[in-house]
Amino acid sequence: MYKVIFLGLISIFGVQTQYPTYDETYAKRIFNLAASAYPVYDPTANGTGPIDVCLSKSFPNVNWDAKQTHTVSCGMENENNECQMLVAVSTQSSTIVLAFRGTIGASQFLNELKSGYDMSIVFDGAPRVNSYFYKSMLKLWDSVIKDIVTNPGYSGYRIIITGHSLGGALASLTAYQIRYNVSNTSPDQIHLVTFGEPRTGDYIYANNLRNYINYIFRVVHGSDPIPHLPFCSSNSAGGCQSSNTNQYYQHAQEIWYHGASTDNYHMGTYDDSCSKTDGEDSSTLPGQSPSPTGYNGGVVHTHYFDVDISTFGANYCVYPS
Repeated sequence: MYKVIFLGLISIFGVQTQYPTYDETYAKRIFNLAASAYPVYDPTANGTGPIDVCLSKSFPNVNWDAKQTHTVSCGMENENNECQMLVAVSTQSSTIVLAFRGTIGASQFLNELKSGYDMSIVFDGAPRVNSYFYKSMLKLWDSVIKDIVTNPGYSGYRIIITGHSLGGALASLTAYQIRYNVSNTSPDQIHLVTFGEPRTGDYIYANNLRNYINYIFRVVHGSDPIPHLPFCSSNSAGGCQSSNTNQYYQHAQEIWYHGASTDNYHMGTYDDSCSKTDGEDSSTLPGQSPSPTGYNGGVVHTHYFDVDISTFGANYCVYPS
């Protein structure tokens, strides 16, 4: 039944045959937005706060009509975790920014780990997705995102969606939700770029997402362990099983940075040889990258483009000299 539904969705949304090339300069501009999801927007800063400055670095000389951070309780009501996002809209550049904050604190990380066993949510179009990620996205969707992306005044706007860690999962679910539920959105309208994103759904989810969106990149820093979580059932080549609808599967396209041999901070150069359609491509070095645990893995995960992302956002998106 799943294959029938999947093929039906392909006929509705079409299969993309031309995919864009990864642009590191543009990815760094979007990274500023992902970092901007960590601080809280201060409207009294008169355009000089961290979020204002980060936005201006990504989009010089662009006026933003709306800027706000929005926070909800993540997952179930009694879990006492918060998910936060940045929403910004510019009529001047016809752009909507939806940026999602990553995991904050050990309690939230443990809840995410526990939720890895729960793929009880059947998302639009039949895929199974992580329940914690989905419930968190849906709360943000109902409270703020839906009104923005369905506003007739913003019809046709470019929608940049990004996030780090947990925020990457929320970003991919939001992109999927928009394409499936908001009429008149096109595959070229959404730009989805995530950093250190965990596995979010099953094989059907990963492939539907790829078919819904043209500009989609999942940036991975070296041996960051989070993109390898939650665990999946391995196939003979070392990747995840595409035939198992109750197992996680990463979405394409992975952009893998080699990392530095001298420390856990620097990204090094990138490899864009991973499949543009298969997020668990194990035929290339990125698909076989190791997954460290403990302190080293945590440092690698929090550092993208040679900076700690949460500190970078709070420090006005200024790279250390």
